[in-house]
Amino acid sequence: MSYATTPSRTLDLPFELVDNIIDLLQEDGNKRYLSSYSLISRAWLTRSRQHLFSSIRLRRLDDRRGLEAFLEFLVSNNSEENIRSRGTNVNNFIKELRFHGQPGRRMLDLVKANILKGVLALLPNLLSLELRHAQLEWDVPFSCRDTQDATSHRCAKLESLTLDTFQTSSPSSSDLVFFLSLFSSIAALRIFSPDLGYIPENMESIANHPSLLTTQPCFPSQLQVSSINLPNGAFTPFFLALLQRTTSTSSLREMDTRCSSRTEIDALGIFLDVVGTRIKSFAMDIVQFEESGRMPSYPDLQAFNLSACTSLTHLTIRISLRPNHGTRNSAMFTSVTTLLSFASATLETITLIITLEGPQIEFYRFEEPLRDDLTQEFLQLQAGILQRQGKGKEKCKLVIGWAGFRWHGKTKGTFCENEDELCEIVQDQLTELNNKGLFTFA
Repeated sequence: MSYATTPSRTLDLPFELVDNIIDLLQEDGNKRYLSSYSLISRAWLTRSRQHLFSSIRLRRLDDRRGLEAFLEFLVSNNSEENIRSRGTNVNNFIKELRFHGQPGRRMLDLVKANILKGVLALLPNLLSLELRHAQLEWDVPFSCRDTQDATSHRCAKLESLTLDTFQTSSPSSSDLVFFLSLFSSIAALRIFSPDLGYIPENMESIANHPSLLTTQPCFPSQLQVSSINLPNGAFTPFFLALLQRTTSTSSLREMDTRCSSRTEIDALGIFLDVVGTRIKSFAMDIVQFEESGRMPSYPDLQAFNLSACTSLTHLTIRISLRPNHGTRNSAMFTSVTTLLSFASATLETITLIITLEGPQIEFYRFEEPLRDDLTQEFLQLQAGILQRQGKGKEKCKLVIGWAGFRWHGKTKGTFCENEDELCEIVQDQLTELNNKGLFTFA
């Protein structure tokens, strides 16, 4: 017996329906299915490729540098022969690129500026770039102002640039400074765990640092950054001095910093004198000073210069609490209330992110010690927020979020069943704000 075969009707689906199916699969993270569907027909291929190649993660490949091999891949895709045979150039689909070197290596994986520049030139729709566990090396000729036109108007405009756990080949930080000249604008710039060799501590030495000379041919004077995240305080003064020498002073709208010394606070205060009127969102940590172990005093908090942010609408403050450390916890809340008093009348939301610290915090019930320690502190914070309304300022809403447990500087877990108990403690103290609709949990 023979059976007649009929063509599959799958191929006759409307293009819009095919695109919707593929888009839904992408939202679910089913890249394995996307790979299979890209083989069905040319109608399914293009949309599948858009998602398959939208985010690329590179790692070291045997004895070759992952980024160099990737550049060869991009050059091959860009050839007329490949574009003609495939009907498209997959380089155009890449929107996110992550290069992750191997952690734990004594020598980080090298990222040369010339290679990165070539990659950027072949990715016209790139939005996000992340370099992690990498060593940056500037190897572009110093006539780069004349040679970087290929990346100055397209690839160099990013929504996000993240540099995480990196170092530079030169003993100074000049490699990093010159690397930034490859970009004309960055919406969100995040710099984590840099190892830049010797960075001077006092502001005068930083101001005269050779890598910050704007007369250098590759200095990123035209760089425009809209948002910065600098969680490593020791590097903050240098980087703020760098940004102050670029056109970022007119484009910056959001800042997230961590200052753990008076020198770092003073550097931030000087920077806010220049850009403060444009800042809409500001996030910061309240921490004990690393050298002395003391909490910031009133003059220290004033030196943050938060009052310079005259258009501020969102303020985020991160603190850590320790059960049975009443004095320290009280100082944390006093700092929050003091900073709130410096905030502009335009402030609409203050978000308080709370981490619990301590070696035994996961092993015993901690809500009673916290309830005893923090009753007055939350009432004090409530009074500070309500007091703003009496001075003709905008109504300010308080948002509280829990960031988990931390022990020896490392996050150990989330609150899980304890979070309800913590929320109950807070709600018991903030009834007036809650009744006015000015309080919520993140």
